[in-house]
Amino acid sequence: MVAADYLTHCESHYPQDKHNSETNQTRLALGYLTPYLEHRVNEIGPLKLKAIRQSMLDATNETSGKRLSRQYINK
Repeated sequence: MVAADYLTHCESHYPQDKHNSETNQTRLALGYLTPYLEHRVNEIGPLKLKAIRQSMLDATNETSGKRLSRQYINK
């Protein structure tokens, strides 16, 4: 629910830019939370956040075939 609420906030708060919008970046990041959707917020601590970050580092962009940079992930 927290992720869905934040995405709704992004959609109404940030301007839509086809190339690099905050909303698109948020959608991408939230996609990595899929394995944790059934967890309560207080169950997602440092170890799970590190696992999510690592899955983002290991993945490649479907369009470009490139990996996400740590700077992009941290943003």
